[in-house]
Amino acid sequence: QTLSDVVCRRTELASAGHPGLPCLATCAELMAVELGWDAGRMAREVSETQAFLHRAGARAAEPAVEVAR
Repeated sequence: QTLSDVVCRRTELASAGHPGLPCLATCAELMAVELGWDAGRMAREVSETQAFLHRAGARAAEPAVEVAR
């Protein structure tokens, strides 16, 4: 299993475009615990997933902006 498979196919995280680096990093950390990935594997998975999303034309998610009340 790969991060790009989980983000793009098994969940809807990338259905509206690139979910953002913080989301990819969190997903990679969760997968690392379950699949025994080391830090190098996590970094590769994030990098490869970002490249895949870029090739697919997905734009990076904009950071959430809090509206002052």
